[in-house]
Amino acid sequence: MCIQKCEKCFAKFKWSQIEISLLKSYSPIVCHYCGSKYIIKRTSRVLVLLSLAFPFPLTLFIHQYFDLGLISIGIYLLLSGFIFCVAPFFVRYNSDPYSAGVR
Repeated sequence: MCIQKCEKCFAKFKWSQIEISLLKSYSPIVCHYCGSKYIIKRTSRVLVLLSLAFPFPLTLFIHQYFDLGLISIGIYLLLSGFIFCVAPFFVRYNSDPYSAGVR
């Protein structure tokens, strides 16, 4: 469970690159060293979607049985933020077969 590396030059992707890619609807990542283009795997898309949706039923349960009001919204935001911060460690990318890899 570590941040993915480029398949050609073995440079690690930056955490911020992956976060920006996730925020921009899974936009491709370009290696800063060799210019290779990477697109997110479909399994990673599903994994991110499910992991970000997971806190919602949990906070509904907390709100229903413990009646914490706004605290349950805070719990949801904390859990979602934590999942979003660790997402770069389990998201995986494939090299784009249509890119030439030239800057």
